Amino acid sequence: MLRPLKAVGLSGPTDDVLGFALAYARAGLSVIPIARDGSRAPPSRWKRFQTERADEQQLRRWFDLAEAPGLAIVCGEVSGGLEVIDFDEPASYPAWCELVEEQAPGLLNRLPVVQTPKGGAHVYYRCAAPDGNRKLASTLEGKTLIETRGEGGYVLAPGCPPECHPSGRLYVAADAAPDQAPKLDDAERELLLTAAASFNRRPRTGAEWDRPASGGRPGDDFNARATWEEILTPHGWMPMSQHGDKALWRRPGKAGRGWSATTGHCRTDAGDLLYVFSSNAAPFEPERSYSRFAAYTLLNHGGDYAAATRALGERGYGRPSRNGRHATAGVNGAARPPTESALSSRRSLSRSRRSL
Repeated sequence: MLRPLKAVGLSGPTDDVLGFALAYARAGLSVIPIARDGSRAPPSRWKRFQTERADEQQLRRWFDLAEAPGLAIVCGEVSGGLEVIDFDEPASYPAWCELVEEQAPGLLNRLPVVQTPKGGAHVYYRCAAPDGNRKLASTLEGKTLIETRGEGGYVLAPGCPPECHPSGRLYVAADAAPDQAPKLDDAERELLLTAAASFNRRPRTGAEWDRPASGGRPGDDFNARATWEEILTPHGWMPMSQHGDKALWRRPGKAGRGWSATTGHCRTDAGDLLYVFSSNAAPFEPERSYSRFAAYTLLNHGGDYAAATRALGERGYGRPSRNGRHATAGVNGAARPPTESALSSRRSLSRSRRSL
């Protein structure tokens, strides 16, 4: 559940848009007007305020009106390194809170939270180097669950009239207002972002893992029978939390709190995947998904799928072909196609045989 909600920390009644705007500006936040028609659109020339804050005179011109527009806070360096985690899907926010509280008790109590009109949440904090806007987690179908608003982005904030959102509902601050956003250190910020990334369900890999496996290749058989523990733990990966077939993992060498990857959340026809969100988990790339066979190949054979196929065949995975050999897997986990020179040699050999 979200914390108990109430408007706090800002001067003036809740319909005093100018009062909210001035309070945000005095706290070092860049404020811009927003259309009051449900479009949530900023003015056409708002980019200037990504690098400079409007002064009080400008704010009064915008908001000291009988029917004032809505307002938004611009994220990034112009607002002191402001970054906001946006939970579009209401259920993901309390689950994220549980993960964060487990690793860093009390951290969430320092962060201003705003309940959005659709029941989601905006979590505010400042950091040394805010990124641009990033999608952190999506559903299998690609619908955004959690994303950030950073450099070049903005969020509608408490003080917006109800007409600013298509639902006609308000943005409401809980316990602390956005103007009280604290500055987090790098480790605290990483914990918040990796906890959010752990909810990703959409595989971020090539289409090669989305098609049905043939079942006869060693890699396919390995995907079906191997466990993540036997693949990852010999290389220093540690399971940190497990619920059924879903687990959070910490990469080798990572100290302190937090996670580096998940298993069991992202799935394709190749089975459940390893989804890596750490940028320091070589040989894996961040924000990518890997089947068991792909992870095994990278960790044990330097990405050489042919060598991995031979090794797994020797261990009894897969069904040998008629010549007693296993199909060689290419870089996408499928049989490696013959080169043009190989095809040319085969055609020449075939013509020679026909002439005999």
